[in-house]
Amino acid sequence: MRPAIITGGIGTGKSTVCKKLAQMGVKIIDADSIAHEILDEESFKIGQMFGDECVSNMKVVRKKLGEIVFSDPAKRKALEEFIHPIVRKRIYEQWEECQENREDCILDIPLYFEGKHRYNGFFIIVVYATLQQQRQRLKERNGLDAQAIQKRLDAQWPIEEKRQNAHWVVDNSGDLNALDLEVQRLYRWLKESNANSQI
Repeated sequence: MRPAIITGGIGTGKSTVCKKLAQMGVKIIDADSIAHEILDEESFKIGQMFGDECVSNMKVVRKKLGEIVFSDPAKRKALEEFIHPIVRKRIYEQWEECQENREDCILDIPLYFEGKHRYNGFFIIVVYATLQQQRQRLKERNGLDAQAIQKRLDAQWPIEEKRQNAHWVVDNSGDLNALDLEVQRLYRWLKESNANSQI
């Protein structure tokens, strides 16, 4: 299977695509889940860095931590510099374990383009929807107003820019049937005979 990272933009449907791939037998190495595990493992350190109010019962209160780091760029940078190297190391460990076990797997890194680290030798898959669809889905799914939606969109690369930097695009601007076909096409591409060739 091709070494690949799947990413997208908020509201583009990346999680739905990952669920469909998982149903086809692909293991999803989820960067967000790994980050959450590490935050709880390092809860004592997080409390030291950002205040005891960020920790409850040996677990990080992610909402409170988010309020702190997103209102202070220096604190956000400090958190990223602390946690990202650990996340990256664990992603690679899980990837290597899949290779040893001959399991099909893919890396799910939501903010791949926004992060400063690149994963050499991996193809980049972008799940795409139009900006208008992103806004509509965020409004319907999260109940956000226009200002809150724009704030979240501004924190990410524009989806058109991500699309231009992808090796493969999953178009999720249609209905669910169209998305099923897109995922099947993606799966066939991932499984092509030259799947192990590095970029």
